[in-house]
Amino acid sequence: MRAALEPYIAGHIAKWDDTFNPRAFGDLTAAAGVSTILVESGGIEGDLQKQRLRKLNFLGLVAALDAIATGAHRGLPHAAYDELPENGSDWPDLMISGATLALPGQPQAGVDVLLRFDDPLLERGGRIADVGDLDGMPARRTMDASGLYLVPLAAPGDGDDARPVFNRNLPARFVLSRDPEGRDVVWTAP
Repeated sequence: MRAALEPYIAGHIAKWDDTFNPRAFGDLTAAAGVSTILVESGGIEGDLQKQRLRKLNFLGLVAALDAIATGAHRGLPHAAYDELPENGSDWPDLMISGATLALPGQPQAGVDVLLRFDDPLLERGGRIADVGDLDGMPARRTMDASGLYLVPLAAPGDGDDARPVFNRNLPARFVLSRDPEGRDVVWTAP
């Protein structure tokens, strides 16, 4: 599978550690004596509907089935698997880079924002994963907000005099606007 996929996604193939987890289906299946290969797919930047990812999964599975059917898997060195890096944390869904944070009563500041979505395919139910200078941080999709203001919104039902809050782990309630007051909105956080 690695040999088939590496030309397309070199540097993006990893393995999980082999610590047993009783809540994991693959671990329980293997513990029952069933040969198991677990394939988990993250995301590819710009592939929101996961069409490219599906093609790569199909290619990997066909390569594996072909190796089993022809016997080509017998005697292969384990190094191709053993040398894979261990999987790290999953990537946030969206990076908004280069915006200017415009909080009422605060000095403006350049920020990048990472969002995670409850429904990543439709980009709904966003939460703020991180805020700050996030240059070089990975994300499934990147949005360049250079020249735009990130204007936080007060939570619904907080009243007219509520001050908007913009912090990590909070729901994503903000707009990207051409003006710091948020009147010329270009994009609204879902």
